[in-house]
Amino acid sequence: MHRQHAHRLINASAVVRNLSSVGDMPKNEAQVRPLVGLPPEKQREVWETVCNSDEPVTAERVKAVIKTNDSFLICLNKQDDIDEVFSNWGMRCIEIKLRIKTALINNSQHPKNLDKKTWDKILSVFEDIELIDKKLGEIEGKLEGFK
Repeated sequence: MHRQHAHRLINASAVVRNLSSVGDMPKNEAQVRPLVGLPPEKQREVWETVCNSDEPVTAERVKAVIKTNDSFLICLNKQDDIDEVFSNWGMRCIEIKLRIKTALINNSQHPKNLDKKTWDKILSVFEDIELIDKKLGEIEGKLEGFK
């Protein structure tokens, strides 16, 4: 037996001991290899999810559950950041709208007093708003089908 394989078996045995309280026991070292290095609680959570599914228990299935759980946790963590962004959007949109109107009203009386660079800057703001609107449409499309 190679040294590397012996270490994999030793690591797997520690995981198997941790999983002894959770349903079916792993049939081979490959099934628990993806769990090595995860915290014990997460090992049990992933293994329970794998065992409770209708799919066969394989190393690939264990990896898929880990990846799905990681994506779920990332989404949960991002939710707080997104909530803050949403809460600020309304007020920021109103402020931007007022600043644009003020700039247009103040300069519509004497449009020739502003140089091309300033008008290009205002035009760029309008183009950015159109991009944001387009991106919001794309987000709405991605969310179609969610309940």
